[in-house]
Amino acid sequence: GGDVHYEPANPGAMFVVRLPKSRVIDFDLPLAQQTETVDASEEIFEEPAHARVLCVDDDDEVLRMYERILGGVGHEVTARSDGADVVTHLEEGHDYDVILLDVHMPGVSGLDIYAELHERWPQMAQRVVLATANANTQEVAELCQAHAIHVIEKPVRIGDLLECVQRRGYTDDV
Repeated sequence: GGDVHYEPANPGAMFVVRLPKSRVIDFDLPLAQQTETVDASEEIFEEPAHARVLCVDDDDEVLRMYERILGGVGHEVTARSDGADVVTHLEEGHDYDVILLDVHMPGVSGLDIYAELHERWPQMAQRVVLATANANTQEVAELCQAHAIHVIEKPVRIGDLLECVQRRGYTDDV
């Protein structure tokens, strides 16, 4: 639902996005069975979320989207665009409830970062969510099955992003 309206501007262009009322997300029901709606100004979750989320992606636009969406519902977001920087950042003692890794990045990939986490910080490796446009590759499928890693497909849908961060950030076994 909703619509997008284009308006020329000098210089550039302006896009106006109108969305219907947002849905209340009940994580125990399939999306098709969810019908309750709320005004967009109301909270999506019953309790405010305050997970510490590390987002790693080589696309700055994607990182800004993660920051707006996750920060907008109360998560503390740290964004990194360089995979090589992430391990150094974690060595400095930074800890996160959720680590969202882009699988395909130049240089140090999300899979490389996951391998390092698994070896050096196994507890933190359990908090990983992989983001990829190619979730069906054999390498990703085998890794996810062997280590119970959650995958979110790109392009990322807002509801999927919020759900996976909510679940990954607040499970007792993580």
